[in-house]
Amino acid sequence: GDADAVMMLATDGEQLLTHAKPIPPRPRPPVLAGITHVDRAYGEVKDSAWVFERDALAWPPGANELIIVDKNGQVLEGTSSNVFVVKDDALYTAGGHILSGSIRRLVLRLCSELNLPVRLEPPNWADRAGWQDVFITSTSRLVLPVDVLLGDAGETLKFESRHPIVARLDSAILAELEGEARWLDESAPEPAAPPTSQ
Repeated sequence: GDADAVMMLATDGEQLLTHAKPIPPRPRPPVLAGITHVDRAYGEVKDSAWVFERDALAWPPGANELIIVDKNGQVLEGTSSNVFVVKDDALYTAGGHILSGSIRRLVLRLCSELNLPVRLEPPNWADRAGWQDVFITSTSRLVLPVDVLLGDAGETLKFESRHPIVARLDSAILAELEGEARWLDESAPEPAAPPTSQ
């Protein structure tokens, strides 16, 4: 199956070691995500200080992710994911002050190719009554629709059905990754050498 790979370079600078561990399966519905209001100085950087801050945050029981909202109500990202909101039949996601993950970048590229409307601006938690759907993206979760959002002031927002944009992106992401998958197989033939110039 798929695997997360962490690469480490030995201290002598000559030996490259790899460590791989299985990616856990995507959570089964209902997927819960919590909301937390946090102000961060440098959203583009995940430094050691943020690791300690993140570990100290209060998670609702059963939540798969905690979504960060700033002091102005802007929905920025999850503690380990990027966040997309469907509103007015368009995708909204923060355009800055976040660390853009590889799956987020793939989603944005596919939206361009599929002519799906995207606005690179953070949705606002105060406008949540108009949200049609929410999903998070990460390497291990790909496109993961959120079924229930739990606010840190006791609010609950439920999504009973998936918006067509989310269903289309979920299928497109899986097809894209399956098409690009390259499996390591000792019995596979060596790739052909590039032609030499005469």
